Amino acid sequence: MERAAALRFSAPGSLLLVVMLGGSAPLSAQFTVVGPTDAVLAMAGENTKFHCHLSPEKDAEHMEVRWFRSQFSLAVLVYKAGRERTEEQMEEYQGRTTFVSEHINKGSVALIIHNVTAHDNGIYHCYFQEGRSYDEAVMHLMVAKSFVPSTFPWMVSLAAVLPSLLLFSAGSICLVRKLHRGKEVENEAKEVACEEPEKEQVEKEKERQIREQLQEELRKCAMPGGSPCYSVLCWATHWLLQLTSLFPLQTGDDPCYMLVSTLDMPSGFKPCPQASQQGTLEVTNRGLGSLHQLVHSAIREFPQLLKDAVAYFPLSSCLE
Repeated sequence: MERAAALRFSAPGSLLLVVMLGGSAPLSAQFTVVGPTDAVLAMAGENTKFHCHLSPEKDAEHMEVRWFRSQFSLAVLVYKAGRERTEEQMEEYQGRTTFVSEHINKGSVALIIHNVTAHDNGIYHCYFQEGRSYDEAVMHLMVAKSFVPSTFPWMVSLAAVLPSLLLFSAGSICLVRKLHRGKEVENEAKEVACEEPEKEQVEKEKERQIREQLQEELRKCAMPGGSPCYSVLCWATHWLLQLTSLFPLQTGDDPCYMLVSTLDMPSGFKPCPQASQQGTLEVTNRGLGSLHQLVHSAIREFPQLLKDAVAYFPLSSCLE
């Protein structure tokens, strides 16, 4: 009886205790807080942003929104009753955080941490509470060391000196090329200056050899016991006849007469009796065009060369 009575009187007390506890303890599963599933990466010295939102979409303007680290009381940022509560914020985050609430009426907010340091690396909780309903999302911040130039003074010096070195190198290369080119031009000018006298000397030597060869040919052409002048003129007439047999002159152009008139000989001079006996050559036009005219021009200029040849021999023996 006593046990039953105890049970009868204890049941209402237990129910009352449960009701009292249920009235004071918050409930979950009224909404869900969604955050980034992957770790948030940031470089030391930069800014980073944490996004989180409610699902389903719901106005969170009058909710409590809190970001904290390992403990609920160690708040990074607290938003409650429509404003930020800086008095609940940890000292190391004061002045370094920004609450983004542009879309808070849709349940979407964000936390910006400025000038991230290695101390900020770790776990963060995004917590929403409305009345007895609450939920949170956990996110991980990974801070990488920043390789800024201030960390390495030698890099700053290198960055300042490198452009000057490049400009100096480029200028040196251009100067060397210019000097080398000037040296090449000078050498070419010297070579040309040396080649010109050599060329003149070669031409003079060729001219001398031609004169000697002409004299030798004229000596070979002289008849035994005959006049050198007569031999030279017959030799010249012989070549004129050979040329005119291939390329006839104009009508009435007798080679011997042409030779005498060109050399300004006396009227009684007969340089080539054998040629005179042949009489006037027949004139036939073989139609050789420009080559024909070229040979005629050479024939007419050939006697001028004889003047230099006969200058080596006396002309008095050529008269009758």
